Amino acid sequence: MIGDASTRSALESSPVPGGGRMRPDRGEPSDVPSFFDLADARARTVEAPSDEEAWRAYKNCLAVFEKRYGVIEEVYWGSGGTSGVARTAPQLRVGRRVSSVHVHVGDRVSNVALLCAIEDWRTLAVKARMLSGRPSLQLTERVFTALSNLVSIADRDLSVSDLAIVLGSQAREFAEANAFYAGNAKRLSYAHYFWGMIFGVICNGILAFGAAEFIMHAVPYFWPGIAISNNYSARAFACVIAGAIGALLSVLLRMSGDKFELSAEMGFLKTALIGSFRPFIGAVSGLVLFFAFSAGFVNFFSTNTGSPNTNNFFALGLLALLSGFSERFAGRTYIGIEQAVSVRASREHRGSSEDG
Repeated sequence: MIGDASTRSALESSPVPGGGRMRPDRGEPSDVPSFFDLADARARTVEAPSDEEAWRAYKNCLAVFEKRYGVIEEVYWGSGGTSGVARTAPQLRVGRRVSSVHVHVGDRVSNVALLCAIEDWRTLAVKARMLSGRPSLQLTERVFTALSNLVSIADRDLSVSDLAIVLGSQAREFAEANAFYAGNAKRLSYAHYFWGMIFGVICNGILAFGAAEFIMHAVPYFWPGIAISNNYSARAFACVIAGAIGALLSVLLRMSGDKFELSAEMGFLKTALIGSFRPFIGAVSGLVLFFAFSAGFVNFFSTNTGSPNTNNFFALGLLALLSGFSERFAGRTYIGIEQAVSVRASREHRGSSEDG
């Protein structure tokens, strides 16, 4: 690392006054000091290092800052006293241990290319909070090292050619770090989506079982004229479960082939919620297929395997699984159902016209 980096003990030995200042990004007072407050206050204590009031303010500022963002494990202060970078210890957030990097650049830094490079790494530091565990720690360490180097470079008077070499090296390092983030974020989002689908399968099974119990016990009680056999209930239940499993299998195969597009920055709850919808879509596809065969609109079976009203249980379950697995298969099935319904409606309309 270029420049002087200090640990927590060195941080506590450096006088930094504290909070109650204006946030530069919001223009509003805040009870929680930002890293801007620490860097700005430290710059003023560099000018007056014997100020006891600054020491007391620093202690309060540091305590509140670490309570909000985590204990500072590493920190780098620029030689000018107005710029700095800090990395906090991992905190437990929504079941994940997340580390974060904070940076503030002083007003003396005016090189546009250098500011753009710092902003790129700052953005990557925000993205790193989406990760968890060891990948998050590794990425934040890389971000902290890169930002510390850039802040130290900002305090030096480098020639244009030397600065271009440094920025070129930083650009290559940033590309590698960004690729590291993209790969780990995608795998993490896949895991979140998978657990959402598992939750959806469980909920779908509970609803299907409840519907089957309702049909067997409540329907004869409320509507005595309607009689639904156990064979129909079993086939409908099998189609619902098979359609949900087909949808789950389809997503897993695309994930294993890295062909499943999913935003890595939605977070656990949103990704899992979207994933939970997938089994319901497959279940509905299987149920629609069951209704179509039971009504006689579509029949894939020959006379050896059954008629439209006595469909083979296992073959119907297989078709329901394919309906949930393949959107193309389900689409063709729906088109066939629509055409069959249209043909039957046309025949009934012509028959009624001829009778009239």
